[in-house]
Amino acid sequence: MSRILVCYYSRTGYTEQVAGKLAKLLGADLLCIRERRPRTGIGGYLRSAWEALWGRDADILPPDTCLKDYELVVLGTPVWAGHAASPVRTLARQQRDQIRHAGIFCTLGGSGQVAALADLAQDLHQTPWSTLALTDGEIEVEGYEEKLTSFAAALRSRLNAEPAGRAGILGVDHGRT
Repeated sequence: MSRILVCYYSRTGYTEQVAGKLAKLLGADLLCIRERRPRTGIGGYLRSAWEALWGRDADILPPDTCLKDYELVVLGTPVWAGHAASPVRTLARQQRDQIRHAGIFCTLGGSGQVAALADLAQDLHQTPWSTLALTDGEIEVEGYEEKLTSFAAALRSRLNAEPAGRAGILGVDHGRT
């Protein structure tokens, strides 16, 4: 088992593509957030926008791995209606006490990355070690490798600087806000 978990939700495949490449760069385990019902067609699109705009929880399945077993959990989210996707926000809210340290990345069609990254940091109750935003255009032309490599290096650097066993000691500031 790796010390790092890349955990993501993807409706269209962009976030999944980035998550897979990031997991390989980091030597991380990979976890897809799954839902009880699909988000297909126009109904799925409208439900996605509505949940994101109103900060509603999604009906996700429990993760099949224990997040507290990882020193670093990297969350990947698409941006929906200017916010983080509801399945990722739901996981962050439900699992925040299990996540020692976090990194966050988002994929987006045009704008909204600032609010989406802030949504997840707030839901996690911690400041992420590093963040990354990639547009669908960058992903389509595979023009994001340098950004992804820099993001991975920043996360790896923070992880390597973290004293062993620190996360399990009571009273230690874990960067939570």
